[in-house]
Amino acid sequence: MDKRLLSGVRATGGLHLGNYLGAIRQWVESQDSNECFYFIADLHGLTDLQANHDASAFVEARLRTAATYLAAGVNPNKATLFFQSTIPQHTELVWYLATVARKGELERMTQWKDKVGIDSAGASASLFMYPILMASDILLYDAQEVPVGDDQRQHVEVARDWAERFNSYFGRTLVVPKALVPTAAARIMDLQGPSNKMSKSGNLGQGTLFLNDSPDRLRSKIKRAVTDGDHEIRRSRAKPGITNLIEIYGALTQRSGADVEIDFRGRSYGELKDVVADAVIETIEPIRSRTAEFLADRAELARILRAGAEKAVDVAEATCSRVRSALGLTTL
Repeated sequence: MDKRLLSGVRATGGLHLGNYLGAIRQWVESQDSNECFYFIADLHGLTDLQANHDASAFVEARLRTAATYLAAGVNPNKATLFFQSTIPQHTELVWYLATVARKGELERMTQWKDKVGIDSAGASASLFMYPILMASDILLYDAQEVPVGDDQRQHVEVARDWAERFNSYFGRTLVVPKALVPTAAARIMDLQGPSNKMSKSGNLGQGTLFLNDSPDRLRSKIKRAVTDGDHEIRRSRAKPGITNLIEIYGALTQRSGADVEIDFRGRSYGELKDVVADAVIETIEPIRSRTAEFLADRAELARILRAGAEKAVDVAEATCSRVRSALGLTTL
């Protein structure tokens, strides 16, 4: 195996095309020649608990996320697949890293600033510490590379900073990773608000292409995608909607945005949307149908996740053991 890779996606809201193009497709391509650990980030789905938290729905969201990984091509015979919450070392390492993380660093995290704005008094402490948990996820498995979308690059960079700081204080203990960001369509934007990235909650899902959407639903969302009034198919900051459609099509067909522009020169926005919809459906529909098959056999899904957790916990414990030793927390 060339390298060890680690990545995961939150188990809330349903996975979407941005998750697939920004991360999961890379995972599938990487698993043949690398040692890969892919987890369902269920702890990250609990950063801001409310009184109306639905535990039953969360169980289903976790299972659907795991099934979608498998349906998209993650092979449990090649990669290690597990629930983050089943590995207690994830939260143990958080405390050790919190001793070298700095409050100012956490306050500068883009996600924190975007979510709480200028009034952070009512935000949960877990949301504030979210980057430390993400750093723990990364560093726990001695990952050399972390496949992420462009919007998550900052989390890998701060994990690098904390690993280097820990090593400088206590000796070389943690592997310092680097982000692996796709060159094409690293950031897919919302179809209704193309200045914002595609997300699980934006615009009540109207601008998000979910991996469990039906073909009719996918086509309808793309048909209603926000564009502009000049009818010229080209990439431009002034044309975020059309640029997003071009980038989506380019990523799905493994072609550059410049080539897509040439193909659609002189054609209508409606034609572009039709072709993009065809490409999206061709990619998503097989994933949707296979996800249903994996969910229909819960016993096999549980077996895969247990086997993955057994392997993951051995690796995680080896890292935590080194950290404990470096800190003087050895067993008497």
